[in-house]
Amino acid sequence: MIGIEGLTALLVAKFLFFPLKGIEFYPSQLQIPYEEVRFQNSDGQSLHGWFFSGKRNLTLLYLHGNA
Repeated sequence: MIGIEGLTALLVAKFLFFPLKGIEFYPSQLQIPYEEVRFQNSDGQSLHGWFFSGKRNLTLLYLHGNA
């Protein structure tokens, strides 16, 4: 039986996202056309992403991160 400390450590490792310092994969490695995009949020932080054009006149903005 594990104690509360062990359970907490297990949950932290399972549910928290620890981002890598660099990008390990680019869409061009799979020959997927994309465009690098950069913009600033309301706090002045620079955000970086990839834009994949589609066949419809719709855009999906997927934001991820670690709160």
